[in-house]
Amino acid sequence: MENLNEIVASNLTELRKKSGLTQQQLAQQINYSDKTISKWELGQAIPSVDVLKDIADYYGVTIDYLITPNDKVAEINTKKSRNKLYNKIIMILLVNIVIVLIATVVFVWSCISYTNGVTILDHQIFPYWQGFVWATSLCFLVSFVLVRRQWRKNRIAQMILSSFFVWTIITSFYLQFLSQNVWYIYFVGIPVQIGIILLSNMR
Repeated sequence: MENLNEIVASNLTELRKKSGLTQQQLAQQINYSDKTISKWELGQAIPSVDVLKDIADYYGVTIDYLITPNDKVAEINTKKSRNKLYNKIIMILLVNIVIVLIATVVFVWSCISYTNGVTILDHQIFPYWQGFVWATSLCFLVSFVLVRRQWRKNRIAQMILSSFFVWTIITSFYLQFLSQNVWYIYFVGIPVQIGIILLSNMR
């Protein structure tokens, strides 16, 4: 079994690197010299209990995490990563739910108003159900923006979401002018789709 100095050294190094900090930056954060940080990470010295507590608080872990072998720390980091991913997905879904909820409220309100003889929009020009089609396009657009901000390197997800946005927005326009049978606007989506694919494959 590894001795305590080696375990703490390994864990401190891993936590610092995962936080994207240099030894000097960490030293400034916890008010210690970078030479002291270096000694800890080389296993030449071990922080006192008080210092371990400060470091644990800084990284958002417990002292037990710092004195536990690396595989446990890796497991903890994996769980944290999964929780972050889960929370980000939930956030995107919640935003989309809000968009659909707004579209639903507008639809219900418009239907009630129309029944009572109050016309908000000409339902022949803009059938109220089309609000859901436009809302779908907006959902894909918002999802694309959020995914791009959170997972910039995930080009496949960005390509899929942007593609869905393009085709749903074209479909929205087509349905908006359904009586005019403007089916040819779908041709606009072809070069746009090719452009999306090419951009997604840029290195």
